[in-house]
Amino acid sequence: MEKIHTITSLPEEVENKLQGKIFHAKSYCLTISEEKEIASKLIEATIIQKDRELTDEELEYYYSYRERLDEASILVETLLEAKRVMEILGFDHDSLIDTLSHENSHTNKAMQLGANFGGYNFLLIKDTDGGYLITPSATTSIPEDWSKEKKEEAMTKIISAPDEYGNKMSEMDKMELKIRYGK
Repeated sequence: MEKIHTITSLPEEVENKLQGKIFHAKSYCLTISEEKEIASKLIEATIIQKDRELTDEELEYYYSYRERLDEASILVETLLEAKRVMEILGFDHDSLIDTLSHENSHTNKAMQLGANFGGYNFLLIKDTDGGYLITPSATTSIPEDWSKEKKEEAMTKIISAPDEYGNKMSEMDKMELKIRYGK
């Protein structure tokens, strides 16, 4: 049986806001080499933070990379907005459903544990053929007042949530667990 995909209908104001975010991200999208450099710097910061807090100078340095990543990203608040962004970006039905399921599992686990949910994010990277590579993610964070052990336990559960929810951890999820916690 053929899968039927209907286009998500949102209020005009929301649709216009999403179109604006997509236009902005496309205007600032990263090249593959830029994305690799930024990812490397953010991994470097994560490794440092395993042993100690970043200094103010380091925070400023690494923040500039984070800022560049944010410029090339589309951040939305709801699952319905995420679905619409994916439709506009051309995700096929199966990829759309799989991606929403995967990212929403991270979100559900974060909320279940009392962590913070910041939205669904789509990083745009210009591929060598002129198209876009899209890296979706759920944006979560851990309350600062939690103990180091509680933070690690929560992040481990959030990152590995797709396995628990019937999807599967992505290679990025596995890499993040390894970098952060050696798991």
